[in-house]
Amino acid sequence: MAADKHPFIQQNDLRHLLLYGGNESAGANNFMGWVLMPKNNATFEGDKNDEAAYAAHLQYDTMVSLHEYAHDQLNITSVYGAVLMATAYLCKERKDLRTVAEEVLGELVDRCYYSHEMYATWNSLYTLFADEGAGFITTHILSDNPEYLEYFEKADAIVASIPTLQLKGWVLLSFINFCFQSKGIALHAEENITSNWIGAIDEKDFPDKRRELLEQHFPPEKLKALLDHFLATTLQNEFVVNGAVNYSGVHEYDIEEAVLIFTKLNEFLQKEFALVFSSYGLESFIADSHLAYNQRLVSGIYEIYRPDSGTKYTYFVPDKNDHVRLLMLQFESEDVLFTRLPVFSKVVLPEDIGDQLWNGLYTSAAGLAYFIVWVRPLHILEEQYPGLSEADRQLLRGMGDVITFTRKVEDTEEGRHVSIIPFASPSALDTRLHELPEETQTLAVAAFSAYGFEQWSDTWGDYLNAQLSGYLHLNDISIVYLAEQFLADKQDVRYDHFLVLHHNTFFGFICIRYTEGENAAPLFISPCSDAYYAYLTYYFSERFPTYREERGMATPLLPFLTPVALGMVEEERFFSFKNAVLGGEGHS
Repeated sequence: MAADKHPFIQQNDLRHLLLYGGNESAGANNFMGWVLMPKNNATFEGDKNDEAAYAAHLQYDTMVSLHEYAHDQLNITSVYGAVLMATAYLCKERKDLRTVAEEVLGELVDRCYYSHEMYATWNSLYTLFADEGAGFITTHILSDNPEYLEYFEKADAIVASIPTLQLKGWVLLSFINFCFQSKGIALHAEENITSNWIGAIDEKDFPDKRRELLEQHFPPEKLKALLDHFLATTLQNEFVVNGAVNYSGVHEYDIEEAVLIFTKLNEFLQKEFALVFSSYGLESFIADSHLAYNQRLVSGIYEIYRPDSGTKYTYFVPDKNDHVRLLMLQFESEDVLFTRLPVFSKVVLPEDIGDQLWNGLYTSAAGLAYFIVWVRPLHILEEQYPGLSEADRQLLRGMGDVITFTRKVEDTEEGRHVSIIPFASPSALDTRLHELPEETQTLAVAAFSAYGFEQWSDTWGDYLNAQLSGYLHLNDISIVYLAEQFLADKQDVRYDHFLVLHHNTFFGFICIRYTEGENAAPLFISPCSDAYYAYLTYYFSERFPTYREERGMATPLLPFLTPVALGMVEEERFFSFKNAVLGGEGHS
């Protein structure tokens, strides 16, 4: 299968997840992040009358999101994942330890890669195509992809005797997760983190070998017998009817109840699995008994080995009491990539702009001319454009912690060239605004995180709101935190999803609006994947049921929203929810 048709990110998914460098931002919620590059819709070469094949093609982005989410889920729920994250941190943030850390990370990934891909492939495809089933997945999704077909079929074989899809998923997660729960690896990593300690580990303690041993000791029928025993004894009143196990009962539970059942099942199964490794003299963590170790290892790594970049990282501990919230926070590890091309950038002062460049600064959409003023905290702007020269960085730093600017982009065969034009004061911008053609619509797009910097807010906030035709917030903080800390006491919160098309590629955006007094407050918008929006809708319905999805809310605003969305897609590298929270601090 060609690279642009591959249902998952076309490279080593796990290394990419751990070392993705597009956003090493202040306050990342863990050491990982993954990136989604939305699919170019012009690449479909099949028969569009084959509805199943074309539907699968259109669902490419969701497949990528779910696949990378499954990798993330496996890492944050295992001790081996914590070791991977800590080692990846040293690779990215400690120049003096990078060589040995890269060696160790490569060895760690090689010894867990097959099991990681098995779980991520099976979980993501069944999440998306549960109704269609295995036949559809193997025939329409993976028929031209023998590598991922093998991962899927290998995982499916482990739970072949388990009767329902929900139970299959629980048993497979417990089975694969246990492969990543070696105490020996945990202790060696903690004690020898700055050396290559891989040679001291019994090969049977690495995930791929642990999985092979479990497959030998627990064939499908034995796993089913264990499950039946659990259902008939541990949850007898709920799953046994007239002396027989009632498998269909599992579908009647909501997520919180299902988590409670899975927690008991996971502990039951993993105690059985651990007996196999005890016979080899190898100890294992059971269920979530590793969480204290994870916190100690990952937080300790940061405390002892401070990052060269000064970036603060904190370990994202799963919230055992709110799995709906955890799901959303995990999906906010996904960054949306706008271009695969290199991005070249420079700073141009307004007084150095010639008439030709100035006249090209306003864009047209829906028959109207727009001039867009952007606002971003400086550290986010520097991450967005890492190619800025040191002289340009120093120039921007002299303007404060938040930069108000416009920009010009040119795409060439070698990459994207972005000119950043900053305004040192409202009067500097005001001068330029008066030079625009009279019919030009002026828009301000202010990063919501900028309001954590009082000096900028006091200087610019009222001016932009009063002097420009339109005003909106780019929500660059976690929407979970936005909902909990900012929107929770607002009236009439509504949200919608809209798409913009750029070079045959659809990019999705969420927009949120609330009422303040008798007036609608400024819109919040954020780029997001289809999978993120689907889970956000679920999160809002569960945690903030008064928020309502109002499909079509964005439609009359598209003449205003489209140039803003296209401006981001055309002029930036990526978008991340992990940049900051209010106050300029990263979230943990």
